[in-house]
Amino acid sequence: MYKLLLPGTDEKTLNEGMQVLADYARGALLLESEVNSERGVILAEKRTRDSAGSRISKNLLKHEFTGTRVALRDPIGTEQTLLAADSRLLRSFYDAWYRPENMIVVLVGDITPDQARESIHQYFSELHASKKIPSCFDFGRVREAGTDIFYQYEPDLGLTNIGISATWNVQPQADTMEKERMQLQNYVASLLLNNRLQHVVNKENSPFSKAQAYSGTFVQRLGYLVLSARTNAETWQQGLSLLEHTLRQAVTHGVTAAELERVKNEINAELDQAVQTADSQDSNTLASDIIRKINRNEVVLSPLQEQRLYGALLAKISIADIKEALQQMWLHSRHVVEVAGTADLRAADLTPEQQILRVWSRAAATPVQAWLQEEKIAFPYLIPPRGNGTVVQVVAHPAIDATTTVLAGGLRINVKKTDFKDRQVLLGVHFGNGRLAEPVAGLGQLAEAVIKESGVGNLNREQLEAALAGRNGRVTFSVGSESFVFSGKGLSSELELML
Repeated sequence: MYKLLLPGTDEKTLNEGMQVLADYARGALLLESEVNSERGVILAEKRTRDSAGSRISKNLLKHEFTGTRVALRDPIGTEQTLLAADSRLLRSFYDAWYRPENMIVVLVGDITPDQARESIHQYFSELHASKKIPSCFDFGRVREAGTDIFYQYEPDLGLTNIGISATWNVQPQADTMEKERMQLQNYVASLLLNNRLQHVVNKENSPFSKAQAYSGTFVQRLGYLVLSARTNAETWQQGLSLLEHTLRQAVTHGVTAAELERVKNEINAELDQAVQTADSQDSNTLASDIIRKINRNEVVLSPLQEQRLYGALLAKISIADIKEALQQMWLHSRHVVEVAGTADLRAADLTPEQQILRVWSRAAATPVQAWLQEEKIAFPYLIPPRGNGTVVQVVAHPAIDATTTVLAGGLRINVKKTDFKDRQVLLGVHFGNGRLAEPVAGLGQLAEAVIKESGVGNLNREQLEAALAGRNGRVTFSVGSESFVFSGKGLSSELELML
């Protein structure tokens, strides 16, 4: 993808931008001197990427998608290929694949459709592809049965990653209502699993410091479901068993109505926020979204159209649908079990893979009970004051179009109205002296992390997230150089909620 951010939409600027984009498309010179210069940059980038985490990710990808070209091709290439690449080789690739029929041109910004159409036609209508039409390689297929073990000792990682994943083949297809329904069900199912994992992370003496669940489709041909967690070398067995049990609880016993309601509320809130802020949507983000959807053979929709489509589909999803989606993703696919990082399993009588498989098999043979849903949290938990504060002074700042209101007791409220973020509000509550008041260096950073994890008032972080499901407003805490700060961000209609 080639992207240009133009400083304006006047005719001269637009023409220059489109000329550059057209040169990318079919006018690249690919001089030998430029190839040699860029080769050093790419080799340096390749060396920079060679971290413990990167090595694990690359090898795990090979295990998860073995049988396909994804497992064989690292996008940055091999050092041997990079050293051998020259202008002739790059030109042959460029001429073969940089073809008008493979291109998408997207213009987003303060420009009319007629202007965009005319500009694209002027600079792209004369582009021609080379006569030689390349053949697409066979993508391959993943095996859809069995369990593979992935182990990698990487002491430099500083922690141990554990994970379980399922992969299956997907046939590229047109964007239909049925396809959207299935994708939404899988997405909701993975969010439900993710919420359960966050609950496990927050438990006392949890073996996890972080955990997540997600699902999706890769290059329109590979489906995946992943549950992963961070632990340490001493607790990987307990953590792996806990991951297996958490997944199997949902696959075997399903989910609760309260869990499904929470996720529906969260998704509906995101859809509503997109509609409310559509007029101030970032052009760069919008262009990327359009290209992504076209590349995935999906219909491009406005935020309002998405709200109507997904809102209607979401309302029909039942707990039975989620259980079926989880079973479809997990029971009819190939599994990969991962342990990588600081856990050194090389000195035992059994191989690392045999040790991991033994832990996995024992966990899978243990019966699991249905998930116990905690009692719903009431929110807000504070009673709003009955009266208003006493205003002692109002000071206008015409130079910046802002107002300061001083209340009895010295509280100062600074307000500035702006149309920069349409229908959104940002707020900050500053108090105390922040890091200036640190009795010990670094204590402010620790306090910030503790408050973020433990929550505020009567609710811990997990309870607060559950209580705020269906609302976009969020409040975070930070320790500034001169004050402690609670920062809020959300829709204008949620100002009182954040306060």
